[in-house]
Amino acid sequence: MNRRVFWLAAMLAAANSAFAGAILKSKVSVTPERIYVNQPFELQCEITVTFGSEMEDIRFFGLPKNDAFRWERIRKVSQTRETMGDNLQSVTVHRFAVDGRASAPADLQLALQISCSLVERVNSGLFSHWRAFPQQCQLKPVGLKVLELPETGRPDDFSGAIGKFALRGSLSKSEACPGDIVKLTLVLDGKGWLGDCAVPQPKSDPAFKIYPPKTIENEPLKRRTEQVWIPLNLQATEIPAASLSFFNPASGKYEQTSAGPFKLTVSESAAPSSDGGVKVIHTELPPEETPAAITPVNLAALVSKKKQLPVKAHCEARLAPSAKSASLFQVSPGAKVTPLESANNWVRVEFGGRRGWIPGDMIESGQ
Repeated sequence: MNRRVFWLAAMLAAANSAFAGAILKSKVSVTPERIYVNQPFELQCEITVTFGSEMEDIRFFGLPKNDAFRWERIRKVSQTRETMGDNLQSVTVHRFAVDGRASAPADLQLALQISCSLVERVNSGLFSHWRAFPQQCQLKPVGLKVLELPETGRPDDFSGAIGKFALRGSLSKSEACPGDIVKLTLVLDGKGWLGDCAVPQPKSDPAFKIYPPKTIENEPLKRRTEQVWIPLNLQATEIPAASLSFFNPASGKYEQTSAGPFKLTVSESAAPSSDGGVKVIHTELPPEETPAAITPVNLAALVSKKKQLPVKAHCEARLAPSAKSASLFQVSPGAKVTPLESANNWVRVEFGGRRGWIPGDMIESGQ
């Protein structure tokens, strides 16, 4: 009896081993073939296993581990059913990838090893179960060469960005009066590596009062800023262009992307907007330029009245919404002004055919 049990166990073991999951073949490659410092690249691995076998807990051993290399997590790209050999044996092909980047030149031969568990479903009569087989596989060595960026043609203002990028820009309005707030929005995006590269800004122009740019979006491959430009006179007709230099690995050359210049029509009386000339503009100005001790008022409500409102006390109408901005004219107590737009605690008003910014708490609410 014991002998029969022994032979039965041996036969079951042989049957199980015949259907055990196995790695049949594997290959690894690096793309793109030509890689530069800080250029993202991809390590691709294709593993062929017995049909129906799933791969779990896959790990790569042999990747360079030093400060010059940065590796992301292994990600699965695809899984397909294919045939192999003259007998057209059905197999399952698993494809994985690892994203990498090198911050220094290198010339290596990667001898990688894969460790994983092959999991397959086993049917026995009316019942079925899952079983796992630990597997290891030594991959054929693959070369990894990282080139230094060329010195030839490198511009003085090279940003350090590697890839292909585009810079776009737009103005919040194309027509304005001296003292109007005009917002410049710049968007930088593309493919590759931006690192610490900031959205480039136009050079300053004495015809404008310019505030520091405000970061609206800061993603690895997309960045957006807004900047306030206030025309000071009728000569403020153009905001200069902004440009960024980057290295394009596909062409092997340094390239440039630009936005602008941005044309602006400035006149003493700008054309009315679609909402009847009433605008509420929210913009962040430097804290030190915000008037002190201002009682909060509903500036949007004041502007939306679209009618003349009296001024509480004597005040200075200024060129920009700032206590440090130049004074344009004075407004006496009781004088009626027409609110045009608001920014922080300031209201831009029209009085006697002239326009300027006054503190918001200087205007009677009219209630």
